[in-house]
Amino acid sequence: MKRILSLLLALVMALPLCVAATAADTQSALETVRTRIGDTSDYTEFQSGSQSYGGQVLYTFRWSRSEPYQELYVTITDSGVITNYGLYVQSEGYDRKPTLSHPSQDAMLQAASDFVQKINPTAAQNIKITAENRVTLRSNQYYFTLQRMQSGYLVADDMGSLRIGADGKTVESFYINWTEGVTFETADRVIAEADAQKAFTDAFGMRLSYERVWENETPAVRLVYRPVFNGSDYISAVTGEKITLRDAGATARYGKNGAVTTEEAASDSGFGGFTEIEQSELDTLAGLLKTEEEERLLRANAHLTLSGMKLAGHSRSKAWSGDQYTDSLRFSGDAASAYVQLDAKTGEILRYSYYDGSTAASRAALSDAALAEKAAAAAKALSGNRFAEYKEESAESGSLRYTRYINGVPFDEDAIYASVDPVSGKLTSYSIAYSDLQFPSPSGVLTAEQAAKAMFEAVKYLPQYRFTCTAEKAEAYDRAVLVYALENPYARVDAFTGEVGGREEASSELPAYTDISGHYGETAINALRAYGVGFDTAEYRPNAEITQGEFVTLLNSVFYGADGVIVYAQKDFAEACRIAVDNGVLHADEVDADKALTRETAAVWLIRALGMDEVASLSAIYKAPFADVSGAHVGHIAILTAMKVFNGAGNGKFLPEKKLTRADAAIVLYNYLIN
Repeated sequence: MKRILSLLLALVMALPLCVAATAADTQSALETVRTRIGDTSDYTEFQSGSQSYGGQVLYTFRWSRSEPYQELYVTITDSGVITNYGLYVQSEGYDRKPTLSHPSQDAMLQAASDFVQKINPTAAQNIKITAENRVTLRSNQYYFTLQRMQSGYLVADDMGSLRIGADGKTVESFYINWTEGVTFETADRVIAEADAQKAFTDAFGMRLSYERVWENETPAVRLVYRPVFNGSDYISAVTGEKITLRDAGATARYGKNGAVTTEEAASDSGFGGFTEIEQSELDTLAGLLKTEEEERLLRANAHLTLSGMKLAGHSRSKAWSGDQYTDSLRFSGDAASAYVQLDAKTGEILRYSYYDGSTAASRAALSDAALAEKAAAAAKALSGNRFAEYKEESAESGSLRYTRYINGVPFDEDAIYASVDPVSGKLTSYSIAYSDLQFPSPSGVLTAEQAAKAMFEAVKYLPQYRFTCTAEKAEAYDRAVLVYALENPYARVDAFTGEVGGREEASSELPAYTDISGHYGETAINALRAYGVGFDTAEYRPNAEITQGEFVTLLNSVFYGADGVIVYAQKDFAEACRIAVDNGVLHADEVDADKALTRETAAVWLIRALGMDEVASLSAIYKAPFADVSGAHVGHIAILTAMKVFNGAGNGKFLPEKKLTRADAAIVLYNYLIN
């Protein structure tokens, strides 16, 4: 009996559904939202909307007020999962001064977790929150990545983001994909990673190819191995076999065909009834046309072609100005589709479009074979002698793609494309890429098995859930299966050395310095290091004299948000000096990147970065703060001393001609950032 019910359920799940929202449904969704977000009585305007895809209805609610302007936006599914939340509060702008005084990462992570628990009390237990990036000196918004988890494993396609404001507490935006109506494969029989790696090597293997690289801003080519698989093929984490996942239709992300785990229903706690503007909106919705009424009117209209098509989607929205509500209905059939927009109160048709794919197909006068032949002839004729280096890789309805091969190895960037019109057979598009580069010989490369071994030593191969469909051509996903996937799917293995690289974000972490423990500059150096300002070497060399190029690189980072990491091997600081000149920190005739910097010159440049050079240059109005300070830069040093940014060297002296050390440079910037 259970098997029969399962088969019946699978059949139902394969059918596209369109469920439209009623006024009562909207009221219920609003009550759930209000229970979670709390009081909305401060808002003076309120609007609602809804849209349906693949059996799921999404409700949108928007509150706003003026003077000062504030807006709140929430989207919730009909099963009670809030997928969008946005809060905008008009302000005079954030303080853009760089600072070391940011909210702690732990405190913000707790604020994010509390918020997710509040708005999605059930789903929250399956949402992992991770800080997206390191806080910078100028951060005034803080970002977190959301990942849906199931049985401890990542649900790869359901991800989102959360943003916290400058106060480190207020959530300004929240978004997450949340695919519903899926049955998750049990996670109690996952095969070992080593077994999955062997299955990968046997089923997919590695493909040798040429890849373009840049060496000292000059293009070159290297030989690499890359994994051989497409976006649908995986190794099952349960059976160890190769499986191909089925992709659902365009409405897949909103599929809800079947039972789902819903959020808690709105309870008396936290909900004190609708506000006047919310109740007014609900009353208005109750007076609009129902979806079935609209569909009946449209199908009865002799001027519209809807025969043979099913209602595939419905959405309702209110115009930004005026009181008009519009409904959009989408119809689809085997080859045809239609879109209608109408006035939700009167039924007046506002827009209509119709497409019949079978009409275009019936016009084709040539077979696929004939089309391919014409496309190939055109590609061969236009590419001339170069055509011999290319091999056909794909062909579809008169469109061909050829890849260039050198030494029997493909170079995917060099390709020929040719397409012809399906009726006339005339060429409609053609392109060729041909790189005049030196291609190394593949003699002596690693074997594919050796390349796979090297890749798995460097790249994790982890189980995760991926969505698929029980039936072919389904409109919505209904299963989530456990598969093994590469943590870095763009991994590339050097075909000679086995070194692994790929499309990964470079780490912004600076090394822990080995030579500053107990040094008087240790606190300042480490504080800047935490924000990515410093040197990328294990040794900081705190007592070494800092050069002009190094100092302006640090200044650029603090004042202009430029890269603050100084690559020790880098001797050319031309770009850093150019930024400093453009911002008035350096004068063009002062540029000498390798020259050691005096304490007085550092003070002058720091004042210029602060935009205070003109005032500081009025030296007659300043009293020299140190016995050995005089001349044109008395004001510069006096201002920085008063700001407690630049201190003296002891015994009432500043020592203006003394060379600035790396440690003292860090202390000066640290003092500015904390004051």
